[in-house]
Amino acid sequence: MRGFTLIELMMAVAIIGALAALAVPNYRRTTCKASQTEASRGMKAVAALEESYRAEKDTYASVATSCGSTPMCISFVPKGTNPAFLYSASATTTTYTVSASGKRGSKMDGAVWQLDQTGKLSDVTGLCRSRP
Repeated sequence: MRGFTLIELMMAVAIIGALAALAVPNYRRTTCKASQTEASRGMKAVAALEESYRAEKDTYASVATSCGSTPMCISFVPKGTNPAFLYSASATTTTYTVSASGKRGSKMDGAVWQLDQTGKLSDVTGLCRSRP
């Protein structure tokens, strides 16, 4: 009879499992880096709007996707057909913090990134931090 023994099949499964165990963390890390890049790009656009507003009005403004008649508010809607993040900013006269929150149902649902006026980017929820 021809075929594979049980040991040979178990060894093949073990090798595939080991390769998958190495590949999954790298895949997650790569998707997190891509999402961080998307969030960072959007937040930097909002930061540029903040700096432009401050140069004109000598204060920072709040940012939302829709301001209505809210004074000192900048409206920001990201480009693209289906952005993974929603952007907002809270501001005082001398500081601001831009937030990128993962949209519900997107691959980054629950993720929150923040960027402040010094340019410091932080992963608030820790979803993309490497684990030991």
